[in-house]
Amino acid sequence: MPMNISYDNLEQMAPPTLLLCRRDRTVLGALYPVTDLTVTWNLDTCQELSFRVYKELLPDTLWNGLDQFKLLYIPEFAEYYDLDVAVSETEQSVKTITGKSLCEAELSQIVLYDIEINTESDISREDYTVAPVYDPEHPADSLLLRILNKAPHYSIGEVDAEIAEQVRPFSIHGKDIYAFLTEELARELDCLVCFDSVHRRISLYSADSYGKDTSVFVDRENLATSISLNLEKDSVKNTYRIQGGDDSMTAAVAACNPNGTNYIYHFSDTMRRNMSDTLSHSLTIYQELYESRQQEYADNMHALYASIETTLYLTSGMMPKETLPDTSAAAELAKLTAKTIGTISVQRLSTASTTTVTNAVLAMAKTLLAPGYLVTAPEANYSAATHTWVGRFCVTASAAGSQTSTSHTSDSKSTTDTAENKSAITLPVDENYLNYTKQRIRKSLNQYQVKSETTYDYTLYGLNPLINFLDAYQACLDILIEMGAADADPNLGLSDLYAFYYQKRLLVSHEIQVREGQLKKTQAKTDTYLNIRNTIQKALDLRTFLENRSVWEEFCSFRREDSYQNDNYISDGLNDAELFKNAQDLMDTAEAELIQASEPAITMDASLNNLLAIPEFRPLVGQFRLGNWIRLACDGHIYKLRLSSCTLNYADLSTISVTFSNAVSLSSGIRTIRQTLSDIKQRRLRQSHVSSAAGSTENSEPADTSPNYDPASDATRNVTYHSNCLLGRSYDPDLEAYSDAQLKIIGNSIVFTTDNWATTQTLIGYHSLRDDSTSGSESGAGSRIYGLNPALFPGDSAVTIQELQTELNTLRTELNALKNGSTQ
Repeated sequence: MPMNISYDNLEQMAPPTLLLCRRDRTVLGALYPVTDLTVTWNLDTCQELSFRVYKELLPDTLWNGLDQFKLLYIPEFAEYYDLDVAVSETEQSVKTITGKSLCEAELSQIVLYDIEINTESDISREDYTVAPVYDPEHPADSLLLRILNKAPHYSIGEVDAEIAEQVRPFSIHGKDIYAFLTEELARELDCLVCFDSVHRRISLYSADSYGKDTSVFVDRENLATSISLNLEKDSVKNTYRIQGGDDSMTAAVAACNPNGTNYIYHFSDTMRRNMSDTLSHSLTIYQELYESRQQEYADNMHALYASIETTLYLTSGMMPKETLPDTSAAAELAKLTAKTIGTISVQRLSTASTTTVTNAVLAMAKTLLAPGYLVTAPEANYSAATHTWVGRFCVTASAAGSQTSTSHTSDSKSTTDTAENKSAITLPVDENYLNYTKQRIRKSLNQYQVKSETTYDYTLYGLNPLINFLDAYQACLDILIEMGAADADPNLGLSDLYAFYYQKRLLVSHEIQVREGQLKKTQAKTDTYLNIRNTIQKALDLRTFLENRSVWEEFCSFRREDSYQNDNYISDGLNDAELFKNAQDLMDTAEAELIQASEPAITMDASLNNLLAIPEFRPLVGQFRLGNWIRLACDGHIYKLRLSSCTLNYADLSTISVTFSNAVSLSSGIRTIRQTLSDIKQRRLRQSHVSSAAGSTENSEPADTSPNYDPASDATRNVTYHSNCLLGRSYDPDLEAYSDAQLKIIGNSIVFTTDNWATTQTLIGYHSLRDDSTSGSESGAGSRIYGLNPALFPGDSAVTIQELQTELNTLRTELNALKNGSTQ
């Protein structure tokens, strides 16, 4: 940042030109003479000046015009100042003027409210695009332009490329633009924000590369009249516990850290010199070990994340991409016609009522609608005489949608997305047994979001969708078993339906076995990566490492801990890859902060002989700029310092007051903070795509997601409960498989199979075929009960129940006669 000093013809420093201006920058005149002019240049805060003027020495127009809200322009400095004027009258009328640079003054008065950039609420916008810090090709989408929306009179100047491409989430409320730029944004991006008040322009530079390393050397012998060195010991920290904006981000940091915790450490050389040789040497060995395992850990975590992603994909994510239909309540209502719904079949016409038939109609209508729409019948009536249902439908979106539409009418209201028939629809009703069964199946499939008319390629689906298919088709088979498919007349069609859905179930079962085999291989890889991760984390457990060397307690005496929390890093709206990349970025930011916090904040103030006024030092004037680095000797140490502030009193040009910051002791061998940060960035660049499995446990086993899985039992349980039935089967440990002979209790039926449900036999149950009173069954183990004429089959002989009843009656008569002594 330049400090443009002007010189007169005698090569002496000349006072700058002070031009009084209106707010629109119209020049009113030059303020001259002025007294006690002091100018301060600051690297990271506003520029300041102060002076006094006397009424009798100024023209009346300038004296009267010198008030609040006026501007002062100094062309030599290329800087506008916002003025504050104080008037005092004693023997003379004096105005004391203080000013600060215009950009800082203006932007500190513009407050930002409810600004969301790259946060979850921002991402949820339909027109959202990623907002980098600055994109010159699409500036309107940039973070800086969105921040300056309330300050359209400002523009963007230079932005270093490495800063411009950064993407960070920010939630801003109640903070002025200047504070956000120079505090929150500058800290987050490790950048320097510079302002150009002439053009009202803002530039961002990397703090690493800003400024030059000059050849200027200052000590008490050549230029300095006094040097003050201040070290802030209380602010020194060497341990950070990193926290993100939410629990998921905090957990992700622990997973990304090779030591498996949220803790990071950094000890300065100054602190190490006060440790025992054993502790200092142990920390050096630990740091070398940590760095030597970082790349291995990063590569392993990348592989672990990829393996987990594969598992998630094979489990749930694998399926054809489906696009939601662009529809409305009116469009969905148009699907509900007498032709599309067809005849409604009920179990028994004799017991049908308006309520039962309407429920059946609505259930069928629902199968025709897109997801997210509900159907009701505001008017409905069933005629038992004509076996017809007459009614109207009302379709409503389950969430707020488009405008209301009314079918067959021009009326429309702007409410929720609803459409309703104006004219009634008539549907025939019968008790066709096959159609009734098909409608039950269709309604059941709709509950699983499976369409009966759609042909699915099961090889395109993951395990969980396949299990959904399996459950859907099993529900169909259970319905058919309950409806008596095992005993029905083949001409009725139930057997064909059973074979159809049984074949679908076989196809899905085969694909489930394929997917489970793929998942087993993937899980084996995951377990390997988890073991490697745990091995590295165990080796880098700092407490165990130091306890083995008997220096843990000494280490604790040096521990200066703090919590580093950055709420800008949150997990909302992020997938796993984005979550762990943000966790890496959070660790980078925290490590950079810790490196600075581990050193005492060194501030050096010096009163220098005004080298700017000494002809011999004239070649150095161009290097004496804010942000540049110079060397300064103090107490036998040579410090590399950044010039952060300079104050020039034009009433006394013999000295110049300067403040240095970011001091680094060169004689002690401490690397510059920026070099250390650069090393971290290079190390992190190699890990930029590394992710982790937060919450994973060692030797974890894949959950059994098969349809028969019971979390309260092991894999060989013989009786399992399903949503549609109770399944009984025997497990053969030699074959590691279940027997094909199995039993189910479905509804009010007990059904048996000997071929793994390719065919079924009803043991006991009531069947709604032609005679509602039929209690029927086929052969089971032991005796059988069958048909309208049930019989007992002990061995090879058969005795009907009627014959047995006759024999019992005869026996009873004979026994009574014997009792009365009337017969032998």
